[in-house]
Amino acid sequence: MNRNVRLFMAYRVISRLYFHLPVLFLLFWSLRTEYSTVTLLLATYSGASTLAADLAPRLSRVMTAMRLVLLGECMKSLGLVVLIIGTLPGEVSLPTLFLGQVIGGTGFALALAADGGLLRIAAPGADAKTLGHIQGRTQSMMFIATLVAGFIGGVLFDHEMHWAFYAGIAASVVSMIAVLFISAPPTPAAPASRPSGVTQPSTPPPPFTLSRNQTTWVGFYAITRGFALAPFIGLLPLHFALQNVDPYLFGIVLGLFTLGGFVVALWGSPVIAWLGPQAGVWITFSGIAGSLALFAASDRLQDWGIVDIFSTSLIGISLLGIAAGAIRSVVTTRMDLQHLTMPQRITVFARMERLFGYLSAFLLICFGELVERFSITVTFAFTALALLGVLAASAAWLVLTDSAEPSSAPQAR
Repeated sequence: MNRNVRLFMAYRVISRLYFHLPVLFLLFWSLRTEYSTVTLLLATYSGASTLAADLAPRLSRVMTAMRLVLLGECMKSLGLVVLIIGTLPGEVSLPTLFLGQVIGGTGFALALAADGGLLRIAAPGADAKTLGHIQGRTQSMMFIATLVAGFIGGVLFDHEMHWAFYAGIAASVVSMIAVLFISAPPTPAAPASRPSGVTQPSTPPPPFTLSRNQTTWVGFYAITRGFALAPFIGLLPLHFALQNVDPYLFGIVLGLFTLGGFVVALWGSPVIAWLGPQAGVWITFSGIAGSLALFAASDRLQDWGIVDIFSTSLIGISLLGIAAGAIRSVVTTRMDLQHLTMPQRITVFARMERLFGYLSAFLLICFGELVERFSITVTFAFTALALLGVLAASAAWLVLTDSAEPSSAPQAR
């Protein structure tokens, strides 16, 4: 493993030290603003990152992946600085907070989009298997970094509400330094110009459209990820805040979600393959719906003397993390990508993330209205019922896809 690859791995791990992420809700909630405003701030980050994902390919045409990563990390740091300025005692400014969320969300999307390009710069000439091995080695370290940073961020926030954000800024700066030390390969010489009168044949590729199978699983990914991540971002922090969980425990409690996904990432794929594709679908849906139902019923379960609210909540968030961690494995095993070119695969995954981002932002805004009009318990129950309603439509799409496969197979040959 050469120096460039080690620096790339260091960048990926350090850039995932999200000290501020578990306590971001607590920062907004401490301003004594309405809950709908808090969810709108959170939705702004999700919406900005989704829109910026479409901007990244355009920027990649005019700058290298290394510069795009540096730009993204710089914007992430700037976004945190703006959040700190907007929450200074006596100088709280909601427009400033919205601006910070837009800047931070845009920076996150740009850095994430250029992550793969940076790896190709760090390991020029490496084949797909080698690149996948490098990314796989960093995956577990990234999970651990997120868990540890979440706990430390909670401790820092408990001492002073801006310390976790200072730590996040420092992590971004250190990650940028790691990127700057990566040696870029020499630029290849420009090809010799063709003689005059000789034109290069150009046949533009036909427009790429998703098949029914791909459309179905893109929708499945967006729906399940949206119904898992939006509650984790907007509802679960409020739930634990109402239970008076100490800030230094926030990182540990919310880290159970990441831990559940980590367990699935390590051992989930063989289990899902053994259970079969349909079983993976039902496990994902039932896991998310069951988790939301546990949160909705936590008060009742305590009143009936079955289990206390906090224990139910720990089970619910762990179950949600496991279900969310299984989503990508289920999708990749069912989606037909073998005959697609790399740009086409990028198009498919970009659409998945775009739909997920929009749905997540929409759900966060709905959470704000539902909680203020009714209660958080009603919101959990409504979200679970909404997911079950979507399940019926998704099952119909699966039936249509499976019935279309035999007729489309001969054309693929």
